[in-house]
Amino acid sequence: MKWYRQLYLSEKAREQRKTMIKKFKDGALHPRLYVIALPSNKENLLDILPQPVLLQEHYKKAGISVVGIACSKQEAMELSGMIVMDAYRATGSTDVESYLGDDFGSVPEEGFDGKERYREW
Repeated sequence: MKWYRQLYLSEKAREQRKTMIKKFKDGALHPRLYVIALPSNKENLLDILPQPVLLQEHYKKAGISVVGIACSKQEAMELSGMIVMDAYRATGSTDVESYLGDDFGSVPEEGFDGKERYREW
């Protein structure tokens, strides 16, 4: 699993980031956590996955690229919308993968603050 270095975090995820990152590193279950990842097929702009799904063998081998974390499905949908809007504002396109580039690495450190987001929509 690769992580976007300027990871998008929902408001609640930002408050709980240290706990969440530790659980990801430890491989612990976090049932209310959702990750936003680059799309698994060309039909999607992004994928929204519950964190427990990532513990399955298929996803461990799939090479998922995580771009955001949210603490509920609703927050994940809102955050996904923000990511797509950021891509559109910057490039005039909804091609999120091109917009984000290849700035991915291993699990973020506990001190990571996440990208400051705004709500204009």
